[in-house]
Amino acid sequence: MGSENKLLWRIGRHDESFSEFAIAGKPELYPRLFPNDVLFIVGESREKEDWPYIHPGLSDWAGGRVHPFKIKFYLDDEVGDIEATLNIAYIDVVRHMLGRPYLGDGPNLGITINGVKQIVHFPKDSSSNNTQSLWDPTKGKCGVVSIPFSGTLLKKGENSITLTIEEDGWIIYDALWLEVNKSKKLNGKHIAELHARETLLFKKHGNGLRQAIEVEVL
Repeated sequence: MGSENKLLWRIGRHDESFSEFAIAGKPELYPRLFPNDVLFIVGESREKEDWPYIHPGLSDWAGGRVHPFKIKFYLDDEVGDIEATLNIAYIDVVRHMLGRPYLGDGPNLGITINGVKQIVHFPKDSSSNNTQSLWDPTKGKCGVVSIPFSGTLLKKGENSITLTIEEDGWIIYDALWLEVNKSKKLNGKHIAELHARETLLFKKHGNGLRQAIEVEVL
């Protein structure tokens, strides 16, 4: 995070592990422990109890419906016309269709910020294409998607960001955090849709490489 960035909140540790989250490694517990899905209140809720490590899509094992993960947070002041960024670090993403093999990328992710909805498309080959990461995070294909938007979408007082997966598949979370860049503007334009895609750029990370993702703002 750069010197011009201000962290508003964070859920989880960006460490390529999901051990700090609820039902870690036990996806079958989601329907029983989260029958009404997720409401996480920043400053009150606890990751180990209130934020599941896995976000199911329209999967039969989780009830065959959309599962909203809502994050509620409060701001003392308006952010104004500067860039805000929601960062989603994931252990793995998997998208598939009934009776067909895994499709190699992640499911489309809906992000609703105070009533304004955006769509994120995970890039091709962003998935490990298997189920082993459900139990072992080292078997996943870690990555980060950063979603910039105008700070004018945020307001003084209560705010909410809701994440939804509206097709079959799932996301295994590593961490999420919201930050604002005090020196950068988005010309007051609200983002309507986002497309994330792979690039030919790689960065050394530990003993391996991480592929850079380009996000197209529409």
